[in-house]
Amino acid sequence: MRTRDYLDPAHEGESEAEAKTAPPVVAPPPGHPRFPLYDSLRGVAAIMVLTVHCMGAAQALDTPLSPLVNHFEVSITLLFMLSAFLLYRPFVAARMGKAPRVAFRDYGLRRFLRIVPGYYMALLVLGIYPGLTGVYGDDWWLYFGFMQIYEPLYGGGPADGLTYGPGADCVPPPHCGIGPAWTLDVEIVFYALLPLFVLAMAWIGTRVRRPLRVELAVLAGLGIASVALRFWAIDSQPSAAWVLHTLPALFLWLAAGMGLAVVSANVQGRERQSRLATLVTRSPWVPWTAAIALYGMLVVVLEPNPSFYGQTAALASFKFVVFTAITVLLLLPATFGSGAGGWPRRLLANRFIAWVGLIAYGVYLYHLPLAYALVDTPISDIHDDLLRWAVLTVATLTAAIACGAASYYLWERRFLKLKYRRRRPAAKPVAAAPARDAVGS
Repeated sequence: MRTRDYLDPAHEGESEAEAKTAPPVVAPPPGHPRFPLYDSLRGVAAIMVLTVHCMGAAQALDTPLSPLVNHFEVSITLLFMLSAFLLYRPFVAARMGKAPRVAFRDYGLRRFLRIVPGYYMALLVLGIYPGLTGVYGDDWWLYFGFMQIYEPLYGGGPADGLTYGPGADCVPPPHCGIGPAWTLDVEIVFYALLPLFVLAMAWIGTRVRRPLRVELAVLAGLGIASVALRFWAIDSQPSAAWVLHTLPALFLWLAAGMGLAVVSANVQGRERQSRLATLVTRSPWVPWTAAIALYGMLVVVLEPNPSFYGQTAALASFKFVVFTAITVLLLLPATFGSGAGGWPRRLLANRFIAWVGLIAYGVYLYHLPLAYALVDTPISDIHDDLLRWAVLTVATLTAAIACGAASYYLWERRFLKLKYRRRRPAAKPVAAAPARDAVGS
């Protein structure tokens, strides 16, 4: 991966020719651009979630660095938003006549090949060592059926889907299934419902004057509804705790990614770019500086009680919304003018980070069980909390990268190569409807 030397506000992602040579895990649908810096963002997210999980496993919650890392769970927001953007944008671009249509059948096949083989293998392997409660038991169907978030013990344990709360029967080690896989349960529902939303937006687009603005309004409305649902669920704890792990309660994050996809597809190929796209292209440090400032505000406002359940419903909902804003700001330089330079893009163009993004799925699946297995080694004898956390993080990252690389190169890639095995010649984009919207202008 490289950072290009030109400054082109209209440039988004790699060209179709470059996209064809991309590894199968990150290859876009034929005829659609790829956003290479998103790979690195995925790698950053995987490392962040591993770091905060190791902090919990090492019981290092009261170190000088803990307040800064407590909110690394924003990485989950980043993963959801990346997924929503990359999945929805091809449908939007096709509807605008800027790229070939994407068949729902092909979309479903690609999602299956991306998620299921790697996850099933991780379950089988981790069920043997270090041993996951339930994987080989009577409740195996909960985990293999992407339903663990609906299991009462799971819903009553984690406070925010990222840690294991007191009082749960499945407190690692051992623990129920792959803890971070709760996000896959949400994603599966999103995958199933996305085609329905695509059809609904296509139908609405033929009946309103400004379809893109209506689409953004619908996404905003659904996002606000998800905030309201979370507020109710947290205020009604613990009876409604399970709701926090479901798609409706998390949809703001996905809606933001989908909205960014709409804006990105709309400005593609336009001679006159919006002020936002031009600003982000020329000064990528601006959104990243704003994201860092917002994160610093969370550290100041929410410490010393960072978990969702330790706060009022209003404060937890505030954090949920700020996570969304931070993630959008982080995505902007990778979305608009991704080859235009600037230190944020140079950082994301780092080859190692991009490679971690390539194998991030395995890193994400394997890291938490590995962390709890490693903490029972002589690492637990380290008395200094910060040092114990640092050693555990390095050991877990090393082991998780090894497992992620093995999973990708020896297993996942075999299936991912089938994503475009039946690739047809790219269809010519349909004629675009008259431009009645100027989203982002």
